[in-house]
Amino acid sequence: MDFYALSKLNGTVVFYMGLENLSNIVSGFMKNEKSPDTPCAVISHGGYPDQVVVASSLENILKDIEGKNIKSPSLIVIGDVVKLRSRLNFFENKSLFGKNIVVTRARAQASSLVSALKDHGANVIEVPAIEIKQINIELLSKEINNLQKYSHIIFTSTNAVKIFMDNLLKIKDVRSLGNIKIFAIGDGTAAKLMEYGIKADFVPSSFVAETLFEEIKDFLKHSDKILMPRALKSRSFLKDKLSEICETVEVFIYDTVIGTIGEYEKEILKNKIDYITFTSSSTVENFIKLIDSETLENIRNARIISIGPITTKTAENNGLNVYKQSEIYNIENLINTILNDLEK
Repeated sequence: MDFYALSKLNGTVVFYMGLENLSNIVSGFMKNEKSPDTPCAVISHGGYPDQVVVASSLENILKDIEGKNIKSPSLIVIGDVVKLRSRLNFFENKSLFGKNIVVTRARAQASSLVSALKDHGANVIEVPAIEIKQINIELLSKEINNLQKYSHIIFTSTNAVKIFMDNLLKIKDVRSLGNIKIFAIGDGTAAKLMEYGIKADFVPSSFVAETLFEEIKDFLKHSDKILMPRALKSRSFLKDKLSEICETVEVFIYDTVIGTIGEYEKEILKNKIDYITFTSSSTVENFIKLIDSETLENIRNARIISIGPITTKTAENNGLNVYKQSEIYNIENLINTILNDLEK
């Protein structure tokens, strides 16, 4: 390499994948009378949550990167542009930069949570503890063909909305819901309905079955008939209480089955975990089944964030200490719970 020519350049010199040759690079510049005070930086894993940057000078860079966990792939930057690091360093100033956060939600559901955490700089470790499996579709189709007999439909999750609506649209269209009151537990569920052009008639003030029941019971009549398409493992509370007032038909249209965990994720989970998020009782129970005792002990040292009281109770019943619970039981506030914790 022509270090003489490179040393005479007034601009910036960048070496890709040059970490193993850093001593040769430094020596080459110094021998060709490049000022030892020339700014120099090494960037390891640039643009990733485990990014490490060491800014120094040509003379001191070899000494300064010692013990700094600098690994390949790395960039070596030589020139005055390194002086701008303090002004341009937005990435490492993100709220969750360097934090390892485990997401246990089903992969198909996790995109909004994962994207938001990554936008805040987190290193997200996806361990989908559950997978969504449609069931009883013939029975669902039968009820869809008899929607006229229902006065209300209650949706308790985004999964229920998606499976119900996708199957409805194979047979009919949204006009078949015209005279039916639509209730949704949670603003995420209501937002999913809006994707199909349906605005929920009612969303409870707190996103749990108990609150929904308390807030609608006085408006229901004995002549009403309610359809509840929901998960197989749903709690019976809502069905039992509504049935005391009017006929309530529960159709189990999906099941949450245990997910899978790869060898890479198994190893990562043995390292330091800052936060682990649980968004349902199923994610708690299945996650525990997926990991070994060593990993479980490591997880106990992490800050466990729960989306709501039912999930919290399940975690505690399984021997986990919940660090914090979202004040409002949705994904947005789950993320805010982590962000607010770091601001303290």
